[in-house]
Amino acid sequence: MQRLQECIRSPSHERRLDRLLVSAIVEARSCERLALLARGVSDPRLREIYSELAQSEHGHQELFFRLAMDVSDPDSAAERLSALLDLEAEILARAEIRPAIH
Repeated sequence: MQRLQECIRSPSHERRLDRLLVSAIVEARSCERLALLARGVSDPRLREIYSELAQSEHGHQELFFRLAMDVSDPDSAAERLSALLDLEAEILARAEIRPAIH
């Protein structure tokens, strides 16, 4: 996700929007990974912990996205989110795969 952080624009208003959207993306990916871990472990206690963490990350994702909508008009925020997701896909296509959670 460091490479995605490098895509954050410099002007202050755009920077604020980008930082919030990148944070939403980071939280979304963490939520996805934790949910996968929860489904993949056999220990009920670990499954519960990972599920709770995934729910927490989901809430963080929603919060960052709502804040992004508050600092920009919804159409601009949605357009920029789409652009950042495209950049993320390009970055991931070239990235070395490794198990990690932020």
